[in-house]
Amino acid sequence: MKRNKFLEKIRKNIPAETRKRVRSHADKLIKKHEAMEGSIFSEIRSDYADDKGVIHLDGYKTADDNEEGTGIGYFINGEIYWRDPEFQFDPYVKEVLAELKNNYEEEKKAKEKKIRNAVRNVVYTPDAKPRLVYTDGSPLEKKLAYINEAVEKIKEICNF
Repeated sequence: MKRNKFLEKIRKNIPAETRKRVRSHADKLIKKHEAMEGSIFSEIRSDYADDKGVIHLDGYKTADDNEEGTGIGYFINGEIYWRDPEFQFDPYVKEVLAELKNNYEEEKKAKEKKIRNAVRNVVYTPDAKPRLVYTDGSPLEKKLAYINEAVEKIKEICNF
């Protein structure tokens, strides 16, 4: 269904915010439909990640829930490892992969920001003032306590 035909079905008395959300949703559906044209898959799932953080990409040729999927590849740390190199040319697979890479980069940036904050909290207080413990002759244990606290936060962020 073309975007304009879909938008014609929207009544004019709907609030602007609702129309904007519907347009956004329609654009996503149209983009997905266009990507599916020429694809051998009708659905690609990337919602399963094993305990090591490997995301499994599986393709399905029909919408049947009983259908056995085809393993497309594995997404590990921003890289795809293909089970069959031919799948990399499928337009629908390309779109799903681009979305996965984008999400991975966003998560990576968020983790970097959290790590920077943990390191910054070693030297500065939460209100951005230098910690006096480093200049007032405090015992080494106090200084090491801040460092150990930051290390524990970083380990938590990195799922150590």
